[in-house]
Amino acid sequence: MKRLYQLCRDELALCLLGAFIGLGAGCVDTLFGLVMNRLVEIRSAHLQIFLPLLGLAGAGMLYCYQRFGGPCRRGMALIFETAQGKNPQVPFKLLPFAVGATWITQLFGGSAGREGVAVQIGGTIGSAAGRFVHTPQRKKTLLVAGMAAGFAGLFLTP
Repeated sequence: MKRLYQLCRDELALCLLGAFIGLGAGCVDTLFGLVMNRLVEIRSAHLQIFLPLLGLAGAGMLYCYQRFGGPCRRGMALIFETAQGKNPQVPFKLLPFAVGATWITQLFGGSAGREGVAVQIGGTIGSAAGRFVHTPQRKKTLLVAGMAAGFAGLFLTP
């Protein structure tokens, strides 16, 4: 009976963590999308100002990634490596790096998709939630749930 109680408690905790992951990823994705749309409007209205500075913006992002990014330089590969158990967790600083780089790229006229960043947002949040569980399989479950929540949140799907 004690084993059944522990199993139910663990599953309930996992469900609650999953709900918080979904809520967190949805909120961050919403903010990401709203800011992205506004930046595209600003760039479109002032293309002659931003487009010539695209190379400089790219060089600035490269410098920041190399100087401060650490493992975050691997971006999506870091998420997949963590899901495969090659890394213990995704550093939380991946979130501002991925979001900030995408916003800057879009503002200055570069081409950057939203989908990969949404998955990185959710994966980072899922990995952070995985710190509260003690088994590698549960950590992976929360990471994958975060990746799905990030993607779903961007496209407003359940």
